[in-house]
Amino acid sequence: MLAREHWTKYAPSRVAQLENPDEFFESLGEQVADRVTTLSRILEGQHRPSPDYLDQVALLNAYRKQAEERALSDLVWLTPDQVEYDETEAASQELGELPDRAELERQIRYLQEDQSDPDSALLTAVYEERLAQMQQTLARIVELEAKVPEGY
Repeated sequence: MLAREHWTKYAPSRVAQLENPDEFFESLGEQVADRVTTLSRILEGQHRPSPDYLDQVALLNAYRKQAEERALSDLVWLTPDQVEYDETEAASQELGELPDRAELERQIRYLQEDQSDPDSALLTAVYEERLAQMQQTLARIVELEAKVPEGY
């Protein structure tokens, strides 16, 4: 569940590409559990037993936590490169769904220059609303273009 939540938050397009997410994350959970068990045993084998029971339990718990951290780091947590790739992919997809930047800029210039009936308050309001929407879309395009490397 931890892996699914993390991947869904930081790499949603990767999760969407999974053929069977339930099966994938179940298998990943089993791999993590196996890795934790293996690493815990290795760590436990590197120390001498303590004569104090509570010290021994604390030490074994510490080894277990170290093993969990390592297993999650190796198998679950995404590296910055993986997250960056996912963000780039998402930005690229969103850019593909937006209008062409040059055409949008042309339409904005047209609206700014051609207000054929300046006496019509209704028409002026419609122009201004449409212009504001187009400018917001253009700002989003510029923001997304900054996230996508040239030639991506």
